[in-house]
Amino acid sequence: MNRTFWNKPHIRRWAIFALLPLLAATLPLLLEASYRAYLNLGTHFNKGEGLFICAIFYFIALRVRSRGFNIITAALFFYFIFSQLAHLGIYHSWLSPTEILLFFEEFSEVYRTGITMLPSLLLPLLIALLSLLPIVLLRHATMPKSDSRRLIAFFSLILIAPVIQSALAKSKSEDAPHLRYSALRSAIQTSSIFLGKTVPDQLSGQSNVDKYVKEAPSIQTGAEQSRVIILIMGESQNIDNMSAFGYKLDTTPYLREHSNEGVLKKTDHNHLSWKLADQSIQ
Repeated sequence: MNRTFWNKPHIRRWAIFALLPLLAATLPLLLEASYRAYLNLGTHFNKGEGLFICAIFYFIALRVRSRGFNIITAALFFYFIFSQLAHLGIYHSWLSPTEILLFFEEFSEVYRTGITMLPSLLLPLLIALLSLLPIVLLRHATMPKSDSRRLIAFFSLILIAPVIQSALAKSKSEDAPHLRYSALRSAIQTSSIFLGKTVPDQLSGQSNVDKYVKEAPSIQTGAEQSRVIILIMGESQNIDNMSAFGYKLDTTPYLREHSNEGVLKKTDHNHLSWKLADQSIQ
């Protein structure tokens, strides 16, 4: 009876549809576990949840015929894995919704800093590209594809549902996800909260993200009106990346630029000089 059951074509076909994505999903999890071990962060995280989420993306590549929908899901899959592993490699934590917001608000600063961190991005990039390989292979597998709009709508709803949930649940935390979650799961959580809560709150003026907007200090004339200007530098999340204290990575390009040029220079009749000296941030 069991032999007759498995000999049915549609049963074997659906067994392959289920098993192939699950088997392929082990590759990203093995790569992530290896990367965590390389960073000395341990290999204990929710692998079952990560396996299921990866399998959904791979099942889309195997079953859905739409080229456009496959490109969108593959791009999201690559972004989710690369962005989180890149952040993990530099700061040993997952990316948070607030940090995504700051990325757009301070893009030039992040870009100049990121240029100096390119070597740290090579491994996350390689892992993300290798994780895309099953999508390419499953996409070209000689398996029947579906043109059903209902199937595309179903998977679209799966991708949008976390955003809707974050928008409705106003108590969602904007902190970085815990390291017990996989890279893919944490990326979906972070992106969903960013789109469903952080961005709407920012547009409506209800954001909890502090804005440190201060007027530039005015230049006073005369020695009796001189002011002491104190530069308070914030530390990066990982002190190993703080170039201002002698480390190799250039994570403070703005300060370095102005330390070379001089932010404020003034000399009065008492030969008092104001300048931002190179030695102050070396």
